Amino acid sequence: PKAPKYLLGDPTRINQIILNLLNNAFKFTVTGTITLRINLINRTSDTANIEIQVEDTGVGISTKNRATLFDAFTQADASTTRTHGGTGLGLAICDRLATLMKGKITLESNLNEGSCFTTLLPLTSSQLPSLNPKTGMEL
Repeated sequence: PKAPKYLLGDPTRINQIILNLLNNAFKFTVTGTITLRINLINRTSDTANIEIQVEDTGVGISTKNRATLFDAFTQADASTTRTHGGTGLGLAICDRLATLMKGKITLESNLNEGSCFTTLLPLTSSQLPSLNPKTGMEL
């Protein structure tokens, strides 16, 4: 309720981050829970820092495998591709999209206990809705 009613950002990029993180969570959580949280961290008169978290109780990621996890075509270990499929691009895409939006993505994880990916995005607050110039309708 404290978030601004209107935020300016790139909904396609934000959607892609959320979908990629959820896709990974579903892929690596055979049993247990997956939670998506979107929170307002803080706001100024013109910016709202939004936090997107995807937390799971899946296989988790070891400390040694975290360093390269956001690199393109990299997965935690070779067995991951055989067992779960994928190209290792999802997290690299999330990291790049967050960076393009002047945000960041972080990871907390324990092997065999799950992972929590957190994306922090600074979005511009807007008092008025953006209008489509052709239709005059809200975007």
